[in-house]
Amino acid sequence: LVCAAAVLLFAADPVRLHAAAQVQPSAVVMAAAQILYDNEGIYDSVNPDDNGAVSIGKLQWHGPRALSLLRSIAAQNETQAKSMLGTALYTEIKATTGSAAWSTRKLTTAETAAVKKLLATKESKAEQDALAQKDITDYIEQGQRLGVTNEPALVYFADLANQGGTAAAVR
Repeated sequence: LVCAAAVLLFAADPVRLHAAAQVQPSAVVMAAAQILYDNEGIYDSVNPDDNGAVSIGKLQWHGPRALSLLRSIAAQNETQAKSMLGTALYTEIKATTGSAAWSTRKLTTAETAAVKKLLATKESKAEQDALAQKDITDYIEQGQRLGVTNEPALVYFADLANQGGTAAAVR
């Protein structure tokens, strides 16, 4: 489905579809971003148990990546974050040093509601936008380093990388 959507995005311009030598990363990043945003979540999406760990936000960052994003959002407005998350969850997010603990961290119903509120803030939206742009650009660049030059294939690679990491996309 995603690959078909990527092909449709570029099929209107056959020169672009076949111009393997001159890949335009910004156009490919924008195409991949649109598809990923349509297939993942919205800013305040929370899946408290997504295959054994929490996934959050517009790209459904999972486990340790969710922790990292929450930590970065909290740092933007600590008073607001502590108020929304509650002392226990806020302290856990700020104090967790290794990401292994969040590889299997699931959220309770109350924690899910609290995280959902925090994810809807302007600070969260700005952090998610920046991280999404960075991640999608990284996926496209990784695909290019592996020799993928076809733009729809790069978009598909980005979707695979987002779903299962770049190792899964490489396979």
